[in-house]
Amino acid sequence: MEGSSKMFSIAVVTYNQKDLIEETLNSILTQGNLKKIELVISDDASEDGTQETVESWLERYENKFFKVKFIKSQINRGISGHVKSALENVESPFVKVLAGDDILKPGAINNMEKFLESNDDILFATALGEKFIVKERSYKVVGLVPEKRYWRILRSGDWRGQFRAFAKGCFVPGAVVFFRMKFFEKYGFPEEKYKWFEDWYMYLRALSKGERIFFLEKKLFKIRKHLGSISTSTLLLGKINIFRDNLEVYKKFSLFNIELLKMVDVISIYSRCKYLSKLIELGGDLKAHRVARKYKLLDPFWWKDLWRYPVDKINSLRFLNLLRKEKELL
Repeated sequence: MEGSSKMFSIAVVTYNQKDLIEETLNSILTQGNLKKIELVISDDASEDGTQETVESWLERYENKFFKVKFIKSQINRGISGHVKSALENVESPFVKVLAGDDILKPGAINNMEKFLESNDDILFATALGEKFIVKERSYKVVGLVPEKRYWRILRSGDWRGQFRAFAKGCFVPGAVVFFRMKFFEKYGFPEEKYKWFEDWYMYLRALSKGERIFFLEKKLFKIRKHLGSISTSTLLLGKINIFRDNLEVYKKFSLFNIELLKMVDVISIYSRCKYLSKLIELGGDLKAHRVARKYKLLDPFWWKDLWRYPVDKINSLRFLNLLRKEKELL
């Protein structure tokens, strides 16, 4: 057990989340002994009053924590640059990056700390998160992340198998991952050029070097899904830059380590690259997806999971309809 375990950092990253950030910060108050928590809050040049909301909250609760830092960026740096800025200000050995619209369940920090201290080989790990939406002013859980079909590979100590799985796509969002700071000392901070996500390529970088991701099978997080979130709005708004970032990760991190892959993986990744290239060419909207999906026919894993398609499609449409109805009520 590390002697510096007296402090655990929570790095809250927020952008234009005035109406959500206070609930996120309040969830930190449920974490027990706050005097062992370093709270780093980083705002990415919000324009909606988020910074003022945070400052008001800190006036009431700042003294409860071991240390507090509030970083106010003058320019919008994107997700990777924003997370990097927060991590560069962390001083403790353990850290959880928390988005300004997500929620920690009571006792989450204690569970993460105990798990990290149980094994010095753990540089990064995932727990479980409940995806939720707000329906008629109450929470409705709509799923778990990571999905249960991925638990076997996460339980595995086979780093190569984990790399093969992640090389085809990211199924563990940063919202449910926590770290030793040694991870970033060893593999670097997120790269600012990736504006739309900070997690997937970092996992691949570590896994390709023989690291493995550990799995804490406890529900520690609540992950808010809403029309303003990146994952939800990408399809609706045709954000092609996120497709460009994904395409580059496939080429730079997945295919670059082709010796770690099997031929079936390479074929799958190639088909996904063709799919993304066509999306970018056609503008990335829903119509572009309908045209580009022909490349999925080349993917052996798409055929393997074909039986899931009808259920996933129905759930996706139902989910988006719920979000739209909730927005109409606001």
